[in-house]
Amino acid sequence: KSGLADSLFCVMYPKEYTWQRAPIIIYAKIASPTFTNVQKFISFAISEMNSRSAYFKYKKLKPIIIDSARMAVIYEYRDSPYRTIMRTAYIQVPHAVCYIVYTTTDEYCYQKYSSAFEECVKSFIYAPECIDRFR
Repeated sequence: KSGLADSLFCVMYPKEYTWQRAPIIIYAKIASPTFTNVQKFISFAISEMNSRSAYFKYKKLKPIIIDSARMAVIYEYRDSPYRTIMRTAYIQVPHAVCYIVYTTTDEYCYQKYSSAFEECVKSFIYAPECIDRFR
């Protein structure tokens, strides 16, 4: 039931922690049905985050290859006042955009667990029966 109160149906964190006290969190979502194109959703996400903070910074990172048919577009986001660090993987699927977010406020943890984020992204499996439920 971790994350349900925040409408997060897929959350991950180190097993020795609770959802509320974890130094890092990874969660996955499907973008609004309004966004069916990965680049348009990324532009929207950057615009939204940029409008909320004058300290917001972002950079595009090297994509992660998932399989022969799919890759994830990766962005890193930082917001100085809140010390938030996020790495987000955006994955184009038919008629939708899926995204996986890795977030923390600690640089050491960000580096320490970044390989777990990459493993998570590489394990992505497209399940159209789940996407169809959200349309």
